[in-house]
Amino acid sequence: MSDRLFKRGATWYCWVFDANGKRIQKSTRCKDRKAAEAVAREYERRAADPAYAASNQTTLEEASRTGWQGGMPRVNRVALLG
Repeated sequence: MSDRLFKRGATWYCWVFDANGKRIQKSTRCKDRKAAEAVAREYERRAADPAYAASNQTTLEEASRTGWQGGMPRVNRVALLG
């Protein structure tokens, strides 16, 4: 894995192969090498297994259709202020 990581400035980048075998360069958005390695492994897993990638992508439309509200749960403000 480490041979696929490289640094530009303070940020670590990696390259992975997509489902078509094309090499893609991506930023890990990490400053720490170990964190960048974990992100790169995740990129590789998503590229290698389209079913895994699809299961980890929820669009806003899908979320609204299923009723997901997102964010923090509602809190009774009166109870907080009382």
